[in-house]
Amino acid sequence: MGAAAADHDVFDWEKPGGWYDVTYAYWIGVHPVSNAQFLAFAAAEGYTDPRWWPEAKAAGLWTVEGFRVANEPGATVLTRPIEMTAGPFSLPNHPVMMVSWYEAVAYTHWLTELAQERGWLAPGWSIRLPNEPEWEKAARGGESLPEQPRPTRLADLASARKMAGVQPRPTLWCNASSHGETPLKAISPTIVNPR
Repeated sequence: MGAAAADHDVFDWEKPGGWYDVTYAYWIGVHPVSNAQFLAFAAAEGYTDPRWWPEAKAAGLWTVEGFRVANEPGATVLTRPIEMTAGPFSLPNHPVMMVSWYEAVAYTHWLTELAQERGWLAPGWSIRLPNEPEWEKAARGGESLPEQPRPTRLADLASARKMAGVQPRPTLWCNASSHGETPLKAISPTIVNPR
């Protein structure tokens, strides 16, 4: 993970690169959390329930009124997420957008309890956001990690798919687009088996 010290095309905080051994088993969500899923958290009074906000409380960003977007006088207090109201971004099955890290973590606390109450998740297991090594392992394909990503031209992928009888379609790498990092910042929760 990270980048070589001589790599000038990355930010300084991405250096130095290193090897992180993710030796435990975990599951990561296949799809980002949708607007409908996140709005279920808001509808369940998730923004005003102190159980879901320990990290925001520790940072001074949560009060009984709701989540404060900044730790300063007069900061906006949210009691539900900022909703996208136009275009495809507002569709129920599209990834939720415009949520902070604190909101995403509060959602995972709520979802853990809901899943345990309904018997979907064993006691002692939790749902949380993946850390960077977990995200990279999942993005690279899980068990076997190549030492270096092998760049492949989209044209070569399209030719291979066509030969296999699969319709070619544009493929984007995890959290990437043709303009760099995706603006969606979608939440993909991870379920981790405790040790």
